[in-house]
Amino acid sequence: MNGSTVSERTFVKRPFVVRADRVGHKIRYRVDSMPDASGLLFALRHAHDRDANAAVIVLLDPRVPLDEIGNVDGTAAKAQLTNVRYFILNNETGYRWEIKCGPSMRITTNPPEN
Repeated sequence: MNGSTVSERTFVKRPFVVRADRVGHKIRYRVDSMPDASGLLFALRHAHDRDANAAVIVLLDPRVPLDEIGNVDGTAAKAQLTNVRYFILNNETGYRWEIKCGPSMRITTNPPEN
């Protein structure tokens, strides 16, 4: 590979992928395409056991309420995972939108000027 040695190459670990889909009136989670039979916390703890700084990508079905971000985020925190990114999937176009979470702030019609 272009004359590089194994020691010169960096190996990138694949991120864990959590998929949240709405099925009927329930939210169904799959972690790395496996049905979540043991629970989301169990699966995310497994991710932490494999790598304490494991990257976790959460793919949300657009029909899933945005409140689920808080549920997944809280569960990831219990599993001591901090490298979590959230995306909403658009199945019609094949695109996804990333949701960037910032610090909490009060809802107001007069936000502070910075």
